[in-house]
Amino acid sequence: MGLLGEQCKGLTKAQHEEHVISMIVSLLKNCRPNQRTRLINKFTENDHEKVDRLLELHFKFLEKVLATNYALEEQAKAENLSEEEQYLRRLDGGLFTLQLVDYIMLDVCATGPPSIKRRVLKILNLRNASVKTIKNIMREYASNLGDMGGSESQAEEQDRILDLLDKFQNT
Repeated sequence: MGLLGEQCKGLTKAQHEEHVISMIVSLLKNCRPNQRTRLINKFTENDHEKVDRLLELHFKFLEKVLATNYALEEQAKAENLSEEEQYLRRLDGGLFTLQLVDYIMLDVCATGPPSIKRRVLKILNLRNASVKTIKNIMREYASNLGDMGGSESQAEEQDRILDLLDKFQNT
């Protein structure tokens, strides 16, 4: 068995999901245009099964974040937690992975074939969910990127996310 197989043995299902999500985000950000197009087109294969899975992950991590937020409300009062500490705990409670999932969703909807966005909107509608949730998560993600020190690459990434949000809203 190869080195990768040995490393994956110790991972939980959640860790494996987070790792794969992180790799997809990295590919979307760093691939050359023709490779990026191939990656995005993967989301249309087999009747958009990868879009369906992406939304499953969105709802799974959204539920986890909502539970974390609820528990954190009580902790914040009892322990007098700062906003920064609360945000860090939310990130640990699934928010970081939710942000990555929603980043992928936003990117493939905004830059991929229109059928991807139609599928996302259809599933959100079937689940009585709102696009506003995704937009709010991504706005929070973009606004907190700048808190790390204000480098030029962070500003570029913020602009990229806000640009994807605009494209998502207008397509």
